[in-house]
Amino acid sequence: MDVLSAGLQASPGLKLAICVPRLPDFVVARANRVRAALAQRKQAIGTLALPYRQRVAAFAR
Repeated sequence: MDVLSAGLQASPGLKLAICVPRLPDFVVARANRVRAALAQRKQAIGTLALPYRQRVAAFAR
């Protein structure tokens, strides 16, 4: 995320689209890990997108 943030900061015209899988690669028996991975992903994308709201789009596919 630091590299992406630096790129956005260095290039004001740059726009970023982030596509992530809907569910992480964990087996169903590891539900706690799935929840943790989703929370970490949400936090990381939020941290990146917050200062660049008009230039960053994130979605799950």
